[in-house]
Amino acid sequence: MLKKPAAAQTALEMVTLDHLVPKDHLLRNIDAVMDFSIIHERVAGLY
Repeated sequence: MLKKPAAAQTALEMVTLDHLVPKDHLLRNIDAVMDFSIIHERVAGLY
């Protein structure tokens, strides 16, 4: 007895954090006034 193969996923959806985080979210306000570049510089070697 053979079963029918399961349907393959054919849809692809691209999303960005800008689309997921509401415009009025607290973290957007914090990001607008804080400079996080020093953190990016310090952890760059970890990636």
